[in-house]
Amino acid sequence: MHPKLQELMNSMTTIQQSSVEDLNIFVLDQEKLLAKLPGNRINLAFEVGDTFEGKLKGSVTYAAREKQQLVRQERGPEFIGIAYVATSVPVYDGGEIIGYYTTVAANDKADIIRKSADKLAKSVDDVAASTEQMTVSSLEVAEQIKGVLEDSQLLNENVTKVTSILSFVEEVASNSHLLGLNAAIEAARAGEHGLGFNVVATEIRKMAENSKSSVATITSILEEMQRYVGSIDGAIKHIAASTQEHAASMEELSASFEEIDKTAHDLSTVLNKDE
Repeated sequence: MHPKLQELMNSMTTIQQSSVEDLNIFVLDQEKLLAKLPGNRINLAFEVGDTFEGKLKGSVTYAAREKQQLVRQERGPEFIGIAYVATSVPVYDGGEIIGYYTTVAANDKADIIRKSADKLAKSVDDVAASTEQMTVSSLEVAEQIKGVLEDSQLLNENVTKVTSILSFVEEVASNSHLLGLNAAIEAARAGEHGLGFNVVATEIRKMAENSKSSVATITSILEEMQRYVGSIDGAIKHIAASTQEHAASMEELSASFEEIDKTAHDLSTVLNKDE
């Protein structure tokens, strides 16, 4: 046996005790497994004397022997019940490979992190999709509120126009009342000949008074409508502003989730790249 391989075999316990990881350690020459030190929780099913043409075929050490370089492989818990990472390092003497030093470390923490990263990536994808839908909905609501606001403003303008028309009607009613009063005066002067004219004058005054009264009632109603419309208009403007702010916040939140999503996927990719 080569002295270097013997030195490695002698130091296996010391190396295992000094490691923060639970290690299963192997020392091999170019043909077979020379020594094995099981870990506390991890112990691959290789035994001293196993050869590369036998049970060692397909192992990480076999790959290092084929490639003549360091090889690291990561495996999930489906093989031995514990996720682990196996590393095989060629041992040189004067530029010639004389054997291999292989360690197998429990990797269940990384496996938990990987699974968590995968779940996180999926959850973030779902939340990002929901956030995007909420953003679209907010923008649609903002657009609809904008339309309602425009209709409210148009209604307010129409009420103002009707009020203007009523002012004209009120003015006509006042003039008609004055005209009826003058007609009554003239009918009185005419005596009996003006009796019929006096009846017409009286009806004109009544019509003018009724028109004026109706205008006052309608004006009062319209003023009340204007107050309501003004109140609704203010509320709609407030809702529109809040909705736009909400939509802007949702867009920012969506951008943040995109960044988190990218980070989660990057983490998942890094953790899965050696599988």
